[in-house]
Amino acid sequence: DPNNSKIELQYANLLWIMQKKPESEQIYLSVLKHDPVNRYAFESLGYLMRDEGKIPEAEQYFQQMAKLYPNDYVPYLALGDMYTSIDRLDQAEVAYEQGYKLAPQNAALIAGGSNAAIQNHKFQLAGAWVHRSTPAMMDDPRIQREWERYLFLDGKYRESAQFGYKVLAQRPKDLDGAVYLAYALYDLGRFDDTLALASQYEVILPAEPNFPLLEGHVHKQQGLLDQAVDDYGRALKRDPKMVEAFVNRGYVENDLQDAEAAIADFDQALKFQPNNGSARLGAAFSNLELHRSHAALDQVAQAEKIIGASAATHEVKATAYRQLRQLQKAEMEYRAAITLAPSDVSLHTALADTLYYEHKYRPAIDQLAIAIREAPDDPFLYAQRAHAEAELKMRSETLQDVKLAEDQASDQGAVLLATGDALLLLGEKEAAQQRFARALDAPDTNRVETRLAFARLFVNQHKYDDARQQVSLGFTEARVGEASPATADDLVAAGNIFLSMNDFDLAQKLYERAKESGAADEQVAVGMANVALAQGDDRRAEQYLATLGNRDQYVDDYDYMLAEGSIYRMRHDMPNAVSAFARANALAPENDNNEAQRSLHEAAGEAGMPVSDKFNVLSDFSIAPVFDDATIYTTDAKLAGLTGNSRQLPTARRLVETQFTQGYFASRVVSTSTNNYNFNGGLNPVLRLGSAKFEFNTGLQFTVRRDANARTSFDVDQNLFRQFVYLSSSPLFNALTIRGQAYHEAG
Repeated sequence: DPNNSKIELQYANLLWIMQKKPESEQIYLSVLKHDPVNRYAFESLGYLMRDEGKIPEAEQYFQQMAKLYPNDYVPYLALGDMYTSIDRLDQAEVAYEQGYKLAPQNAALIAGGSNAAIQNHKFQLAGAWVHRSTPAMMDDPRIQREWERYLFLDGKYRESAQFGYKVLAQRPKDLDGAVYLAYALYDLGRFDDTLALASQYEVILPAEPNFPLLEGHVHKQQGLLDQAVDDYGRALKRDPKMVEAFVNRGYVENDLQDAEAAIADFDQALKFQPNNGSARLGAAFSNLELHRSHAALDQVAQAEKIIGASAATHEVKATAYRQLRQLQKAEMEYRAAITLAPSDVSLHTALADTLYYEHKYRPAIDQLAIAIREAPDDPFLYAQRAHAEAELKMRSETLQDVKLAEDQASDQGAVLLATGDALLLLGEKEAAQQRFARALDAPDTNRVETRLAFARLFVNQHKYDDARQQVSLGFTEARVGEASPATADDLVAAGNIFLSMNDFDLAQKLYERAKESGAADEQVAVGMANVALAQGDDRRAEQYLATLGNRDQYVDDYDYMLAEGSIYRMRHDMPNAVSAFARANALAPENDNNEAQRSLHEAAGEAGMPVSDKFNVLSDFSIAPVFDDATIYTTDAKLAGLTGNSRQLPTARRLVETQFTQGYFASRVVSTSTNNYNFNGGLNPVLRLGSAKFEFNTGLQFTVRRDANARTSFDVDQNLFRQFVYLSSSPLFNALTIRGQAYHEAG
């Protein structure tokens, strides 16, 4: 019967099952030729067109069916499902709503409406859909699944998990049911249950990447980082574009200190999602690990635009600025981070460390006190505070914190290094050496840092050969694998040690190696400048500082300003030298070393008082004792005929030399009253031959001396005229320095 629609529809369905879709389509169309309003032909053609990816044609058939059968919910359900599958979610919601009005008891419509709302991130609308379900529908796994999803997104993980178990009891292979249940268990902290479910469904649903992803999350929480990396790798095999797996594996690789691998994963994530803020932030942390401070700042700036400012973004910027030795900026960022995370001990500790290197010891002590309140059982915090207290010569407080630190951790290498350094600052060299020796035997010690601490101790004791040996041992142990690899900071510290021993060539090589290893440009440039200054080459020192760029960026850097002041002073540019030293002194008001203050006073004394831009005057006033030779006292006693401990022995002579000089003598001393008048003038030219400098100090001096005592005036009164020239050179060939003087006196 060629006009039997039922037989034709069954035949068309069979052809469709046999994947003969064009033939099936022709049969459905033939049905419509002799039965233009056949409901099943329109429905079947709509689903067939959708199956073939012909969405406009499918949409047309479903819409025609809806017009022909306005009270039938099926075309609206079909349209809703199709629109959801192609992310036309707003249209899907309209279709489901129209179908629901026609069939409010239909569970498929409610489940479909909820699903579309969840995919469209309209969670309130999803809640409205699931609340339309009736008690009779609550045993339907589709409704249970939508309740599971909605409750999970509403943060009700326990209730969500209960529905999840119900879904899987009826539909063991329900993908959404299993995935949402696994995430609910994870968020409830039921990690063992999460692992059990994820491991089971990793086999049941072998294409789903969320199960190995969740296993990675659990292993990360448990500190099993290598297993977590493997888990995320399996997730990526199932979905090579799974951004969350790349990002999480990157963070784990950061924790494993494999920054290069982490950056590769974050880069992959950003290829798929350029606006992924977590990936940007993770890449910033990786760049910090590699001492790529500028790259870290670029990444965190982009991250902040996406996810906003947070304690983590401020911490990245602070750490980057610390690496760049821009300490005031680092301090500002750490304080901003602490505002957002006031109980984070690591932030208080990092801020204290930054303040220490800014020579702000009291604020550093305050931050460590806050950290100790939050973590009173951390011995390293006490050791760090002892170090800052030692800089201020707070002896009793330092010794107390040393005891508190060592009582809790008598065998921790980092603690012993810090307490040893604190004791060394107090001048307790033997006690410091004992700590360094114990640190060297500690199981967790950093042997390179310990050897460098020994070297600093030996330099302090002027045992330069021993200091060189310690540095050599440290780097040798790192090279053969007996110690952790030497870091850029270790190389800078070693360079500073050799500079203090005037071993300029080796110091320069170490600074160069530090730069290759990622040390901050400022550290290297200032270190190299100090080497050049120690060799008397101010031009080369200036070139090193110039490599840092704009000088104004470093006016808050203590070491930079100290080096700049030394360059100006070497050039006899005293006004600029005074300005630079004054700035350095202002940056380190608590520095007990007083290096900047001493340099400032000396430069100011040489500069004098400015009368005009090009003319200064200076004065000098001194008070100094003048002691006679011991033999004169003995001779006076013998002349008086006195020996032994006789009370008649003459009193000791006392003479104080000032601009007005008086002498007081006992026994055979004649009183004098002398006035000296000195008139001086001079020139200080500098002759340059290449990098060598020859400094001349030339001048004329006229002295008038008058004694008010008539008995001695003939012998004491003087009119003296003196001409003089002094010569000194900078080091020549790093081996020879020339000094000489010539003068002529008359009168």
